[in-house]
Amino acid sequence: MNRRLVQVPLLLAAAISLIACGSTPPPRVYAQGDTFDPLAYDRLQEDARAQEEAAPRKISIPANSQEKGGLRIEMKLNAMSQKDLDLRPLESRAGRPIFVDLTCRNTTMNAVTVPYSSEKRFDVIVFSDSEQRNPVYVYSEGQLFAQIFQEVVLSPGANLKRVIEIPTMSLDALPKDAPRGLTRPLVPGEYWVYGTHEGTPNLAVGPMKFTVTD
Repeated sequence: MNRRLVQVPLLLAAAISLIACGSTPPPRVYAQGDTFDPLAYDRLQEDARAQEEAAPRKISIPANSQEKGGLRIEMKLNAMSQKDLDLRPLESRAGRPIFVDLTCRNTTMNAVTVPYSSEKRFDVIVFSDSEQRNPVYVYSEGQLFAQIFQEVVLSPGANLKRVIEIPTMSLDALPKDAPRGLTRPLVPGEYWVYGTHEGTPNLAVGPMKFTVTD
C-alpha cells in the first residue's frame, strides 16, 4: 500500500484534533466520583442563579440629565407631580400598583429626531434607599425588546408618553414562587423611583418617593 495514502488521513485527523482542542473549551463535568450526576449539575445551576439574583446590582442614573438636546423628561406617580408629592406624600396600599406616567417632550421650536437602538423607549428603576445603592425593581428586567434601530421625529411641543405599572404585594400574599431579583413585586416599605428615557439623548428624572403600606 502507498505510504502516502496512509499518512494523509492520519495528518488530517491530527489537524482536526488540534483545531478542536484549540477552539473548543473543555467540557465542564459535574460528577460524583467517576459517574456524571445530573441532579448535582441541576443543583449547581440553581445555586448559581440564586447567587446571581441575590448579588447587589449596580445601576447608574445619569446625573443632571432631565433636559438635554431639546428634550425634557417628566414623571408623575399615580397622576401626582413632584409638587403634589411635596404637599402630600404618596402612600399606596399593598396589592395596588403604582402608576408611573413618563413623558419625553420636545421643548424647542424645531423638529427633533430621536434615535433608538431598540423598541424600548422608557424604563423605571426603584430603589429601597435614598442613596440609590439598592435597586429592588427594574421595569425592563426580564423583558424582551426588539433590537431594531428606529428614529422618531418629534415636532415642536410634541411628546412621547408611556404609563408603566409597578406591582406591589403584601408579605402575606406574596407566593413562595414569586419572582426574585429585580422583577419581584414591591412589599410594604419606603421607595425612591427614577424614570429614564432610553433614546438619544439618555434622560433621567427623579427620585420621587412613595410608600407601600400594609
